[in-house]
Amino acid sequence: MVHRRVWKEHRINPLVYKEMQREQIIGVFGIILLVVGYFIQILWK
Repeated sequence: MVHRRVWKEHRINPLVYKEMQREQIIGVFGIILLVVGYFIQILWK
């Protein structure tokens, strides 16, 4: 929530902005991997 608000305002250092964006992408990718792993585990049994 806070990241989204700060991201929209752009009142931060460009390096911090880029790091937050990267952090969010890695987080979403991690969640996707968890879901894919769960479905693979279900299908494997």
